[in-house]
Amino acid sequence: MTKGIIRNVPPKYNQDQLVEALVNTRNTSLKYAERLGSTTNVILLYEGNRVPSWVYFNSAMVRVSLYRKQIDFCKECGRLGHRYDVCPRPDIKLCPICELRNPINGHECTPQCRICGEAHPTADRMCKAKYKVPHIVKQRRWKARFRDFQERTPSPLDSNAGAVEGGRPSRSRCRTCSQKVMGRSNRSGFPTPVKRRSKSRSTSRCRSQSRSRSENQHHPQQDIGGATPGRKPNEPRKITWRDIVTETKADSAHEHPLSGRQRAAADPGLAARMENMAKENRELRQEFAKARKQNEKSTRKIEELQQTLNEILKRMGGHPAETPSSGASSSHGAAHERDTTSAVGGGDTDMGCGREYEAPVAVAFKRKSPSNSQLFSALKITHKNRSGHDRQAKR
Repeated sequence: MTKGIIRNVPPKYNQDQLVEALVNTRNTSLKYAERLGSTTNVILLYEGNRVPSWVYFNSAMVRVSLYRKQIDFCKECGRLGHRYDVCPRPDIKLCPICELRNPINGHECTPQCRICGEAHPTADRMCKAKYKVPHIVKQRRWKARFRDFQERTPSPLDSNAGAVEGGRPSRSRCRTCSQKVMGRSNRSGFPTPVKRRSKSRSTSRCRSQSRSRSENQHHPQQDIGGATPGRKPNEPRKITWRDIVTETKADSAHEHPLSGRQRAAADPGLAARMENMAKENRELRQEFAKARKQNEKSTRKIEELQQTLNEILKRMGGHPAETPSSGASSSHGAAHERDTTSAVGGGDTDMGCGREYEAPVAVAFKRKSPSNSQLFSALKITHKNRSGHDRQAKR
């Protein structure tokens, strides 16, 4: 969590209005807002280690500064670290300017700040050192110092590479080795001085390591796990930089026993599970192929039935209807036409005498793929109309 501050916020906004105006979807990382006492400054609490430069206050954008806490100064006892309203020693009176014990009113004193040492009262408004450095700024400074320290300090691998190319040990390698022996890293990453060893001991150790390394270079045909010249047969072999570099270049799948890392144990049931999965995959593929063939057969049957039905409808609609000779028969045909039209329900089919019956054909060609219910209804209507024509012809 980091803190920011905005200034010149009107006092008319209470706490609820401030939270409503600031903590919203526009300011995603802002978690809380609170006014600093009765001033026009508002403290903003952000999630993470970053304070944005701007913040949305209702519909306006306000500049955000990094909040720096002031160093508390007690005007009663003249000490730093607490305020005068919570002073643990209220009986001790000190002058806040010259720190005189139990001062007399109207005494002369020379002001001197206890924080920065300048000629002004302690923790005065003009004092720039009374503000604490935020933690996020300290963290950035630590990272920058640690980066510079790493750039100035040579790496052990680089110094070792220089020694291998030159054929003899380098001074930087010995210096780095002694630094590694004499120093440790603290929490912040910087070396902490510890008890130093004798110079002759560290120098001899560096020389012995360089000598053993040069001897290994003169015997390239020797195996890594083999015996080293100058070492006793029963003495355990030490790991050198050459072993680590050789292991890094080797295949990562074959771990060297000197690396100190254990290979992951092979899963005995992995091959069986893979085989079962492959078998299930083949079965699913076969079932999918069968379903596809069945679907194709069903589609072809539906197309054949639809084609047969269309041919039947065409054949039935091609015969002309018989026209009656008398007027009564014509009026009866008109009435029958109205009945047939109402029975069909559409009002757009013409079943009068002397006209061809073309409505079912039109219905069949309006939609390319009619459903089963539509086809059965069309067959019913056709059968009913034909029976009506037969009765009319008999009369």
